[in-house]
Amino acid sequence: MRKPTLPHLLAERLMEEIRGGAWPSELPGTRVLAQRYGVDRKTCESALGILTERGFLDPPAHGKRRRIHAAFRDREKVVQGNLLLLHSTRQVLGAAEQDYLWKIAGIWRDLVGEAFVERVDFGRYRRPAASLGRLIDRHGASACFMLVPTAGWAAEAAKHLPTYCAGGDIEPDWTGTLSAFSIRDSVRDAALRLRELGHERIVSPIEGGWAKGRSTVQDGILSAFDGKHPCYTRNDLAPEFPEPVAEAWPGYWRKCFASLKPTAFILREESHLLSLYSFCAQHRIRIPTDLSVILLSHDERLEWLQPKPVMARYPYVKAINHFRSWISNGLQPLGRHLLTLQLSEEGQSIAPPAATGA
Repeated sequence: MRKPTLPHLLAERLMEEIRGGAWPSELPGTRVLAQRYGVDRKTCESALGILTERGFLDPPAHGKRRRIHAAFRDREKVVQGNLLLLHSTRQVLGAAEQDYLWKIAGIWRDLVGEAFVERVDFGRYRRPAASLGRLIDRHGASACFMLVPTAGWAAEAAKHLPTYCAGGDIEPDWTGTLSAFSIRDSVRDAALRLRELGHERIVSPIEGGWAKGRSTVQDGILSAFDGKHPCYTRNDLAPEFPEPVAEAWPGYWRKCFASLKPTAFILREESHLLSLYSFCAQHRIRIPTDLSVILLSHDERLEWLQPKPVMARYPYVKAINHFRSWISNGLQPLGRHLLTLQLSEEGQSIAPPAATGA
């Protein structure tokens, strides 16, 4: 295990004192802190940066002392208890998603109590009451956080606990708190980027069994063409790849290329991009000369691919701040908080379509 650095040790000491009420609203300057703890000011600045990242302090303001986050200034609003964090066994988390999940757990531990992470198969349990009840009892949970759950799991959790969902297939009348990005708008923005380059034959495959998601993706692409596509039917825009099995997808790609002759793909999962890159390499389809690709996700490891894919970043900082606000408001429902994916200007996986297509 890595030995804690001096700034981390100082940050832990400051957190203990904040929890104990030694600093009710703001911290003194780095000069005072350096004298108090017998360290240099650079160490104090690093410790304050750690506390800011973990949500204990508000972002710095020029010429002002560092304010303690509202969740600590208004501690009477913060409920006590454990947080149950759930994510799907079917979803392979990228590095950014893993970091997001652990930051959520860390914020809860810093502000409220213990946090427990469990993986569940959301799609397998159509009636999740019994499974969810066992998890709640096992961890003594008083609140629940779900990463991309199904509507059934989100609805069941909200019956029993204050519930926060990050993404997922959530019904419009759901009573919990949600932060997510609009799939329709994100697909539309990606399709518009491709259309500006001259693409019309734009396809976005969908894993089987997600009818609502398929319709949303279709709407997104159609909206980039003012509601009417020049060469595809609605079903063509989002072909269904039935099984989420790596060995099956080369056959799906082959069928898709043969029937639709796409010049561009919009993908949502890192695994889908890796599968497509592999298929193209085996069949001498050149990216981006023959085929353009946009990924509506981001993983720094994919930047090692050649050509480097054009990816979209989720605003995790805003999502984390929204989660902090949920805690600060005593876990009262905050409704839906829609965020916007930011398409990268970097990457080399898109270009104007070849004259004859892929």
